[in-house]
Amino acid sequence: MSTNEEMSNDSYRRNNEIFDEIIKHSPIGIAIVNEKGVIIDFNETLLSLLGYSSKEFMDLNFQDFTHPEDLKREWPLINELWEKKRNKYQIIKRYIHKNGSIIWVEVFASLIRDPKGNAKFGFAFVQDISEKIKAKHELQRAMEYYEGVVEDQTELIVRWRKKGILTFANRSYCEFFHKSREDLIGNSFLTLIPEQDRHLIKKNVAHITMKDPIASHEHRVIKPNGSIGWTEWINRGIFDEEGNIIEYQSVGRDITHRKRTEQELRLAKKSSEFYKDLLAHDMRNILHNMKMSIELLELKDIAMEENNRIEIIDTLKDQIERGASLISNIRSFSILEGTREKIKKSINSTELITKTLKNVKTRFKDKQIKVSLDFTHRNVYVQGGDMLLNAFENIIINAILHNSHEIKKLWISQSELKQKSDYIKFEFKDNGDGISDERKKILFERIYTQDKTAGGMGIGLSLVNRIIEKYDGKIWVEDRMKGDYSYLKSGHPWTSSLMTCN
Repeated sequence: MSTNEEMSNDSYRRNNEIFDEIIKHSPIGIAIVNEKGVIIDFNETLLSLLGYSSKEFMDLNFQDFTHPEDLKREWPLINELWEKKRNKYQIIKRYIHKNGSIIWVEVFASLIRDPKGNAKFGFAFVQDISEKIKAKHELQRAMEYYEGVVEDQTELIVRWRKKGILTFANRSYCEFFHKSREDLIGNSFLTLIPEQDRHLIKKNVAHITMKDPIASHEHRVIKPNGSIGWTEWINRGIFDEEGNIIEYQSVGRDITHRKRTEQELRLAKKSSEFYKDLLAHDMRNILHNMKMSIELLELKDIAMEENNRIEIIDTLKDQIERGASLISNIRSFSILEGTREKIKKSINSTELITKTLKNVKTRFKDKQIKVSLDFTHRNVYVQGGDMLLNAFENIIINAILHNSHEIKKLWISQSELKQKSDYIKFEFKDNGDGISDERKKILFERIYTQDKTAGGMGIGLSLVNRIIEKYDGKIWVEDRMKGDYSYLKSGHPWTSSLMTCN
């Protein structure tokens, strides 16, 4: 050490004796260096940290116990400090203990300047953070292990913050949505959920607390091909020491197949009930007509002309045919629903209405029925065949059953739809008692009154609606004029000799 350096060091000691006790008893290592990095003062904490004696330490430069890799990072900071480009710096680095072991420290360094601003000495506060770094590394290893386990799971696993911002997504989640982790992290997963379902997530996590940190829910998702799927999630809140939610961890699985199966079972049950009620409703009407005809034949004490007897027998035959046709239609309709295909058989609309009216009048021989027809096209063929015959019969039968007038008046018209040239419109008007607005809302649903023998509208018109819809048609009811009776309209695909419907 040169004479000038010794004088400078002696000057430091004389002028800083007041701080000796502070430095000596500080729990943080303290070192004072000159501009060349030579240590000119230090405390016992620093000696204990590095394992050197006081005499050994006096002959060292801070470079002697700083890890070479960290020294490369620190030199630019030291130069900027002495060149007045910065007032201080802070760095986490490694020291090398006398025994060769590594010590992690956090160093805060600055300068002591004279009144003119010239640097006289440098000082550093050194804190041992080895345990903190060790804990950090252990946590990192634990996180790597955890993420390794999570990555191997087939479940969808994510962590996210408010507004659905993702902080982690496992491989299964990325593959499920066909997105890279880079595309997902930092963005909201809410864009992958139909807007109508997004409130379900907010509602679900609102119930999560430290006492009850887990909640589950189901919601729909938008799959990569644009189709809608279903997922089931278990959400867990992650809290800080004060009980505030830091983020959520959610574990989910694809339940689309389960949901579809449940839907198919519900539809199957609904169809089963539909066909059961359909058979009971229409078959009861057929059997009732047959019973009445048989009773007439059994009345031996009443003179009956041969023509009347033949007419009754014809009625019986007709009802038997209707029963067979009903069974056939039910079978056809079940196949139609199962295959999602349309039965292409067509029937002339004039013949359709004529046959329908004949069947209806046969049933209601004791009723006065007056029918007016208005067909703008005679040579028109409509799709559906016997199924459409069943539909039209139900419409007219309901019009008669719910008409309290002595003379039941019907107006049936057929016209071409201007908006769709391949559709035909049928209108069924009657002078019945009308239908309330509330009743109109459920007119085509499968419902019965408590007394099913009353011949309620429910099953008949629900069948009509399903048949018309199967052929891409539409059926609705409206008032002829406000406060007057109602009538039905039906738009249906048709064919003529010159045009084939799509």
